[in-house]
Amino acid sequence: MIIDAHCHAWRHWPYQPPVPDPTSRALAEQLLFEMDRHGVDQAVVVCARIEHNPDNNDYGAECARRYPDRLHQFVDVDCSWTATYHTPGRPGGSPRALRRYGARGFTHYVRADDDGAWFLSDEGLAFFGAAAERGAIASLALPARLQPALREVARRFPSVPFLCHHMAGARVGDDAALAGILASADVPNIHVKLSGFHYVSRVAHEYPYADCAPIVRALYGRFGPERLHWGSDYPVVRRAMTYQQALEAVRAHCDFIPAGTGRASSATAWATCSPGTAARRAGATTTRPGLCDKDLPGERAADRRASPRERRHFAGHRAGGAPAAACCAGRGGRGRLTPGRRDPPAHSGRGSVRAGEEGLVGRRPGEVATRRAAGRLFIMVAASPAA
Repeated sequence: MIIDAHCHAWRHWPYQPPVPDPTSRALAEQLLFEMDRHGVDQAVVVCARIEHNPDNNDYGAECARRYPDRLHQFVDVDCSWTATYHTPGRPGGSPRALRRYGARGFTHYVRADDDGAWFLSDEGLAFFGAAAERGAIASLALPARLQPALREVARRFPSVPFLCHHMAGARVGDDAALAGILASADVPNIHVKLSGFHYVSRVAHEYPYADCAPIVRALYGRFGPERLHWGSDYPVVRRAMTYQQALEAVRAHCDFIPAGTGRASSATAWATCSPGTAARRAGATTTRPGLCDKDLPGERAADRRASPRERRHFAGHRAGGAPAAACCAGRGGRGRLTPGRRDPPAHSGRGSVRAGEEGLVGRRPGEVATRRAAGRLFIMVAASPAA
C-alpha cells in the first residue's frame, strides 16, 4: 500500500498564472486519477483556504465523505491567510474545526516572517493543548528557523505527532537551516514529509533533483524511515513535475535508502485510516518491527520470543478483546510480527509505537481501537507499486 501524505484538492485553481481549466484542474477526481495510474492507495488532503477557496474545509470534508477509503482530510485551522491568524487573546479554532468536520488532523501554515513567540504564548499553548485533548495530528508549514520553538512545543505535548511540510523548510545550500531541522530528530514526535523537492532544490524543474539527495540522506540518517513520509504536493507539483516523478524522486532515486524501507520495490508512506478501513484494506507488508499480522494465528507462540513491548501489545489483544485487525492491520497490513527485532536508535519512532501500546493496555473491551485510532492515524506501510 502506498499513501500520499501531502496533497491538496480545490474547487478552483488558486495560483498564478491562470490556467485554462481553473474549475477542474485541482478537483479531487484529478488527484484520484493520478493515484490510480501510479498505484497510490490513499491520500491525505491538506486543506488550504487560499484564493478562490474560502470553503476549502467544506470541500475537503465532502471529498473525504465521497471517497472514505481513499481520501482523508486535514482541516485548515487559523492559517497565515486567515483573519484569525495568531490573534492575541484567542486560543485558536482547532477543536471546533476538528469537531465540525470530524477530521483527525489539522494544518497550520505559519507566516515566513513569524518570530515564533506565539508558539509558547498562552494562546499557542492553548491551541496545541486543545489538539492534544482531541488526539489530533498537527501538520505544520513553518520556516526552518522556527524549529527550536517547535521542539519546545512538541516536548510539552508528546502525544501530538507534529509533521513538518516539505522537508521542514530545508533548502539546498542552507546548511544552518538543515542543522536546525536535524536537531529536531531528538524529539520523537516530530516528523518530516519527504515532499516539495521543487521547493528544496535550486532549480524547481530539475528532476530527479540530485542536489536534494544530501538533504534527504541527512534526514533519513537522523529521522529514519518511520518519521519520514512521502507526499506529492499534488496538484501544485504539476508546475514543476508530474505526479509520477514526485513519487519516483523518492522511490527510484533515493538509492541510499535500503530496499524494503521505501525504495525501489516499495514505497514508504503514511496515511489516515479508521480501524475498520485499516482492516478492510489490509494486505501490505510492513517494514516496521513490532507490528502484527491481521490474523495473528501464532501470536501466543510469538509471545515467547517477543520483546516486553511486544508481549504487552499482544496481552492487550487478549485481555482487552480488541481484534488485531482493528488496531494493527492498518499500521502494517499483513506484515508479520518480527519477534525480538529492535529499531535502530536513530530510527526508533518510539513515540508512535508507545502511544499505540498504551491504547492497548488497560482498556475496556471494544474501546481500544476507537480511542487510540483517533490519535494515531498515520500508518506506515510498504508494498509493491503495483499493489
